[in-house]
Amino acid sequence: MAAKTRSLAKWAGMAAGSLAVVFVLLWLMGVFHEKVQPDTTQSVLQKLPAHAAVQSVESVEVPIYETSIGSISPIQRIQIGSKILARVIKMKVVKAGQRVEKGELLVELQSRDLEAMMQEAKATHASAEAELQQARSDLARTENLFKQKVASQEQLDRETTRLRTTKAAVHRAASSLRAAETTLSFATIRSPIGGIVIDKKVEQGDLVAPGQILMSLYDPSRMQLVARVRESLAARLKPGDSVGVRVDALDLDCQGQVDQIVPEAEESSHVFEVKISGPCPPGIYSGMFGRIRVPVGKRLEIHLPETAIKHVGQIEWVYVVLGEGTVLRRFVQTGRWRDGQVEILSGLEVGERYLVDAEALDR
Repeated sequence: MAAKTRSLAKWAGMAAGSLAVVFVLLWLMGVFHEKVQPDTTQSVLQKLPAHAAVQSVESVEVPIYETSIGSISPIQRIQIGSKILARVIKMKVVKAGQRVEKGELLVELQSRDLEAMMQEAKATHASAEAELQQARSDLARTENLFKQKVASQEQLDRETTRLRTTKAAVHRAASSLRAAETTLSFATIRSPIGGIVIDKKVEQGDLVAPGQILMSLYDPSRMQLVARVRESLAARLKPGDSVGVRVDALDLDCQGQVDQIVPEAEESSHVFEVKISGPCPPGIYSGMFGRIRVPVGKRLEIHLPETAIKHVGQIEWVYVVLGEGTVLRRFVQTGRWRDGQVEILSGLEVGERYLVDAEALDR
C-alpha cells in the first residue's frame, strides 16, 4: 500500500510541474494580458502642406547585368635576360616596383674580353682593307704591263684572283667586326619599354649565363582584365563591345572594351577567357580582382528621390498624396541607394502620387 501511495504522489508531482510550465508559457504569450489595439499610425491622414512638391510614381527602364569575375594583368609584360656569360658589374635597378623609362640603363655586365675581341676584329678588318687596296693597285699595274706585252697572261690572272680573294677577306672581316660589336652591346642592357619592375632576380657581382632571366617588368599604362565567362554569356560578346568593369579594391566603376575572346572553352567548366582592355586608371596593379558586367536584358523599376524617403531605424515610409489634399504614410521596402535615387521594391504602384520632400510635414 505504501508503494502505491508513493507512486501516486510521484505522478501528481509530475502533473503539477507540467501545468506550471504550461501556465508560464501562456503568460509569456500574453494570454492573461489585456489585448493592445494594433498601431494605426501608418494609416493616419494628414493635411497636405501648402506649396509642397508632389510627383507621380513612374517606372524607369534599367538594364539587367550579369557579372563574371577575373583579374587585372598587363597587356605587355617583358622578361629581361642575359645573352652572354659574364659578371654583373653595375645594377641600376634597386628593387621591385621601381619605375624605369624606355632606353634606360638597367644592367652592365663585365665586357673586357668582349672589348678585346672587338679591337682584334677591327685590326683584322683594317688589315684586310689595306690588302684590298694593294691588290687593286697591283692589278692595275699588271694590266698596263700586259697591254704593253711586258706581263704575261698568267701574271694577269694571278693578280685578278688575288683581288677577288682580298675582297672576300674584307667581307669576312667586316662580318666578324659587326658580330663583335653586337656581342659587346649585349653587355649593356637597357629597358625596351617604359614600365614598372615586377621582380629582380640578380644582384651586383652575380655571374649570369646566356638565357638567364635578370628581371621582369610591365607597362602599367596598358592593362587588361582577363575574365572567365560562361559560354552562353560569351556568345553575347564580340571584339569591340563596350562593357562595364568593376575593380572592388579601388571602389571603381569604369568602361572597358572587349579585345579578345579566346576561341576555346575549358572542358571541365565550359567557360571562355575574355580579355577586356581599358580599365587602367592610376593605382591599378597587376593581379587585382575585377569583374565585368554584361547586359543581358532590361526591366522596369520604380525610383524615387532620396528626399521622399522617411525612415526611423529600419522602418522606411513614403507620404502618398490622396485626392482630398491629404497625405497617407505608406511603408515601403527599398533597394539600392545611388546618385540621389532610391529603388522601391514594394509598397508603391505606378500612377500614385507622393510627397517629394518627406520633411515638409515636420516644418
